[in-house]
Amino acid sequence: MFYKHGRIPGSMNRTGQIIAISLMLIALITIVVLAVRGYNAVKNIFTPKVERVEVEVVKEVPVTKYVEKEVVISGETIQSGIREMGKLCTAEYFFTHVSSFEQSSKLNTETQIPGTNIIFPDITIPGTTKTFVYSYDGSIKAGVDFTVIIIEKDDAKRTISVTIPEPEIISSSVDPDSFKLYDEKAGLFSRIKVTDVTDSFASLIKDEEQKARDKGILTQAQDNAKNLIENFIRNTYGVQGFDVAVKIRLR
Repeated sequence: MFYKHGRIPGSMNRTGQIIAISLMLIALITIVVLAVRGYNAVKNIFTPKVERVEVEVVKEVPVTKYVEKEVVISGETIQSGIREMGKLCTAEYFFTHVSSFEQSSKLNTETQIPGTNIIFPDITIPGTTKTFVYSYDGSIKAGVDFTVIIIEKDDAKRTISVTIPEPEIISSSVDPDSFKLYDEKAGLFSRIKVTDVTDSFASLIKDEEQKARDKGILTQAQDNAKNLIENFIRNTYGVQGFDVAVKIRLR
């Protein structure tokens, strides 16, 4: 039996089926979404919301504080430092010495004529006279013995008193390489020996020391020692603002 329009009653075409299935899926998805939203809403009501709070922890680093302290230098400390210098040369005198030497062998009679006060003089033995002229260079050093220096420091008055001994001749020397011999004459029976010259050194160097004194070597040594001590104290111990006075202790 055929029906009108060529379709079986109660049946749907293919397009109608696709639309029906699509509507059913949309309805199902809507129900699921609404259910999830409803569940979250109910959960938020009964479950307290925990807020995340970031806490910054500041760690304190210990700070080391340096407090500058004024170091007080005692007079004994300064005195000990200066005494370590020992006996110090503070002036030097250079010289060239020219001298002559003469020596003869003599016959010492010391014979008195009987009954008189007449004594025969010494008789020079002929052929024993020797003479020469020579020169040499040398130096004489003067200074102060720093081992006996006395220092007194008064912090209240801001003064430093330094007492030093009188300057003295420390050494006298001859440069052996500078020795020159002139006008050498020896007798027939005598010859000039090295000891003749060196013995002359010993006797004449005292004259050079006296010349050095006369030309002010000790005064120069004293003045130089004063300046040296004052500069040493100020530059080494940092006593700016102190009055440094150096005086001489007389023997």
